[in-house]
Amino acid sequence: EAFQAAEDPEYELQRREWEGARVEHPAVFRQFMAEQIENAKKELGKLLKESSKKGVITRFTPTNGEGLQAALEQLMSDSRFRRLAPKSAAEDGPEALAKSRVASIVVDYIEDLQDRHVKSKLRAY
Repeated sequence: EAFQAAEDPEYELQRREWEGARVEHPAVFRQFMAEQIENAKKELGKLLKESSKKGVITRFTPTNGEGLQAALEQLMSDSRFRRLAPKSAAEDGPEALAKSRVASIVVDYIEDLQDRHVKSKLRAY
């Protein structure tokens, strides 16, 4: 957070506004944050769909261990994904990212790809 404040002078102003809004209007702030999270999930979904088309994330991508970390590292090369990933992931590396909410969404997406493949094979029989 300190690095971001140093890079972006408007960040400190925005952070203070958010802090004030959180204290003065907690319900409105919670709704705003819920909308921000929902928008981030939608953007992450679009990014995962694009990554799937490029072959970065496929139904063969492991959902745990080193294979998942390698896939997350490939995703981190995209600036849009880095913006959605937690700040600790940039500092602590792929291990921290693998434990984040973003990683659980990626794993859910991989499992959905696997489920769709199985269902399509079952329909073929």
